[in-house]
Amino acid sequence: MVIMPKNCYDKNKNWCHTRKVMCRAAKNDGDYVQQNCPRMCGLCIQDCWDEDDQCKQWKREGYCKTRDRVKKICPKTCFNCEGEDEDKIPCTCGLPQHLLIPQGRPEGMPFQFLVFATKHDETNKPPPSSCTDSECSDLCAIDHMECLGYSDEPMGFPFDRPLTRIGNIRMNNINDFDSALPNAKLLDVKIYHQDIVKNKSECIF
Repeated sequence: MVIMPKNCYDKNKNWCHTRKVMCRAAKNDGDYVQQNCPRMCGLCIQDCWDEDDQCKQWKREGYCKTRDRVKKICPKTCFNCEGEDEDKIPCTCGLPQHLLIPQGRPEGMPFQFLVFATKHDETNKPPPSSCTDSECSDLCAIDHMECLGYSDEPMGFPFDRPLTRIGNIRMNNINDFDSALPNAKLLDVKIYHQDIVKNKSECIF
């Protein structure tokens, strides 16, 4: 007996939970439990789903494209479901959740941050299952940004190559972003390294 997802539910969850062992019991009792508790007995045709709670984090770290095991246990997050294009990736600007921040030095290490501001109501919507270059352009405000995660690109991307222009504005160096994009700001910062280990709950993000 196999039941389609839209019709697959347990009629009484508490009752079914106490009779899980009967899913493979003698024919008469087993059939009755299976008919009333198909989800608990594992008789539903499964939609595509992930087997691990860390799938989203692994995807942000680029493992969907680099580790076959992650693609296997995270088919929904990695867009690896049957009949689904593996290359479809949600439309984002390619930045990991907590960024990729260098370790720095105890005396401080100078860096430049290029910060983009986007409209919360537009960028906070759930991402589509796939996107086009034009959709990424609308979200990221950069014409040449593709729908790829930074973890799949060389370190420093997209600034590891010569900049040409954004729209009608010619780009001579990274400082031109300030004038080319009204929602961009270039900041000079120093990153200080402290050799301290903290629990995640103690960290402030």
